[in-house]
Amino acid sequence: MKFKTSFVATAAKTKSEKILGVGTKQFLATDFVFDNSLKLLKFLSEPKNFDECITYMRKTEIPLNTFKLLLDHKLITNFSDDFYKKDNMQFKNDLYLESITSNPYLVEEKIHETTLIIIGCGGIGNFMSYGFQSLNPKQMILIDGDIIEASNLNRQMMFTEEDIGRKKTSVLARELKRRNSGLNIKEISKFANEDILCQIIESIDNKKNVIGILSGDSSDVLFSTTKVFAKYKIPFLNIGYLNDISVIGPFYIPNVSCCPLCHNSFAIENDSKKELFDETINWLNSRYEAPSSFTNNSLSSSLAMSDIIQFLDRNIDNIKSINNRIGIDNVSFEMYTMASSIDKNCKYCGA
Repeated sequence: MKFKTSFVATAAKTKSEKILGVGTKQFLATDFVFDNSLKLLKFLSEPKNFDECITYMRKTEIPLNTFKLLLDHKLITNFSDDFYKKDNMQFKNDLYLESITSNPYLVEEKIHETTLIIIGCGGIGNFMSYGFQSLNPKQMILIDGDIIEASNLNRQMMFTEEDIGRKKTSVLARELKRRNSGLNIKEISKFANEDILCQIIESIDNKKNVIGILSGDSSDVLFSTTKVFAKYKIPFLNIGYLNDISVIGPFYIPNVSCCPLCHNSFAIENDSKKELFDETINWLNSRYEAPSSFTNNSLSSSLAMSDIIQFLDRNIDNIKSINNRIGIDNVSFEMYTMASSIDKNCKYCGA
């Protein structure tokens, strides 16, 4: 195994502080650690094996724990894909994956083996498909029966005025392939229901490497998706927004976490009795228009991307939406958490 100074390694100093790294890996260093770190990072400007590193540290009297410190803070890398700068789409992704995962090799391998079923190709479907296309999944299956309207263009960034009236799945597939010609994309220009989802899943050879991404705007598609994905024991993440709160979760992982309908924790199923104001309630809800925008769509998509990557890294403890519905206020950035748990008697995912 070889080691090299990471491209994300940085150093800075003020009159009172010595700083190494950026982001969550940043730390304050003593003069001794700072000076030795700079020597070691300079030495590793080209890849060296561990024995070469040990020889250099003995010669320059740099403690071994300095090497371990820099490796733990990811200023030194052993991820060979990041050894040299490349002018391709994967290079920046590799740097990012190494920054946020424990095993970028595993994550890349898992993504390349994964079929993503994206249910809903509107704003969130645009962002999620765009985000994953650069990571080269095995296949993307786009499902949506809708056509592009002028009102979509405020957040559905893959579409243009020329696309108004065309099928969302067709245009999205076209635009994704313009960015990554090697993508394997299947288009289903129909609204998702149980029969369609079952047919799609049955057509996939390796059902163990499938992830569902749900961004539909109706409770019916949530019921259908939950029932079918639970039947085939396929994980999926529900992504959306509640006006000015971007929302994800719960992330359904079979035998690990609850589905969005367990215990009816989020009051998705309406089982109220008919009362005096039902007619007014129905009228009020029927005229509701979701304030869908770039901000609430992109933020919920970013949260979802993070949790899915942690899932692929097998880092369950870092998945925020396991047994939780997570919301982020678009103004204050306050985080809201609504907890749930596995319901063994759930009529959608229960045994």
